[in-house]
Amino acid sequence: MPKFTIEIEGQRGEAVERYASLADMSPEDLITRWIKDKVDHVTVQAMRAAGKPWEAVAEVLGYSTTQARRIYAQGLDMPLISKDTVKILERYVDLIERAEEVRLQPFTEDDILTVERLTEALNEAAEAGKEVQIPTEEDIDTVSRLTKALNEAAEAREG
Repeated sequence: MPKFTIEIEGQRGEAVERYASLADMSPEDLITRWIKDKVDHVTVQAMRAAGKPWEAVAEVLGYSTTQARRIYAQGLDMPLISKDTVKILERYVDLIERAEEVRLQPFTEDDILTVERLTEALNEAAEAGKEVQIPTEEDIDTVSRLTKALNEAAEAREG
């Protein structure tokens, strides 16, 4: 296992020592605490780029699969709106992974642009302190059923 040593000399080193003593920690533990999130993020990036599944990433980090995905998202400076939004994004990631497994490419450029616009709108609302209602699966199912019924009614009128 690689092990790294860092040297911080002069006033910077003294400042870290003072800060660590105020935090009742060793300078090494303090530095580790500061960089741990970044190290976890690059670990997730490297393992996913190498094709490792989320479960393997989570096992290496000692976290749940969900937490490994959150580490990845947070490292991208992607503001997470709510737990519900995270769940929706996790389902989206699962769908993409399943589609890749069967070599499907169900997402068009319009789909991706729609997701990007929605994400941007959610981020803007969150920054403005506005409450955002995320549709539930039940809401989406209801809309799907209504859309299907409307399409069938339109076809019946035409036919």
